[in-house]
Amino acid sequence: MNFKNKTPNRSYARARAGAMRGCARLGAALAAALAFGAGAARAQGAPSSSDFAAQYAVAASSAARLDAVMAAIRSAQPSQISWLAPAFGSEQEPSIRAWILRAAARLDAPAEIPLFERGLNDPSAWVRLAAVECLGKAGGAQAASDLAAALAQEENPGVRASAAYWLGRTGGPAAAAALGQALGQDGNPNVRIQAARSLEAIGGSAARGALRRARNDPDPRVRQAAGGS
Repeated sequence: MNFKNKTPNRSYARARAGAMRGCARLGAALAAALAFGAGAARAQGAPSSSDFAAQYAVAASSAARLDAVMAAIRSAQPSQISWLAPAFGSEQEPSIRAWILRAAARLDAPAEIPLFERGLNDPSAWVRLAAVECLGKAGGAQAASDLAAALAQEENPGVRASAAYWLGRTGGPAAAAALGQALGQDGNPNVRIQAARSLEAIGGSAARGALRRARNDPDPRVRQAAGGS
């Protein structure tokens, strides 16, 4: 896989918080527009308020498209979410692509793994972050393999830290091996810290061996996470 990096490096928590703030700003801008235009839209034969796919298709702005996506997610109805995955490839706004992935995960995360794999190669780190989250929630051997590849190849450390977190939730020998390699070799201490925490959660002889070696890490925070002083 060819994982790209187009945004400044930052931690997973800050990356996701920034994405959430961006979506919130779009939602706030949309509220006034919807209040003003709802009556005129109905008079002109616009899609009904429950036809989110049609709303998305005719939306004139990214804010309106985001509103259709979020409304479909809130509906929690498979019939209102299934149209989102095909829309991923043509959507231009990164924050909306990220929410499309999360909507697909709500629909049937294991079945949507190919879509999440596409998200791992997205030019936006926000989308790659969402793809990692969705793969972690999907679980299973293929998702674990994709997360291990992201941990090894992704350039953005916030996305790598997220992959390390979800590998800890996935568990298993393959996850422990990937985390052990990251703990020993990753150049970002925040990623190594998360790898140590995930190895602690997984347990087992391989995890304990990697944690022992990390007690000589040059960063004191990594040593502490690995159980050292």
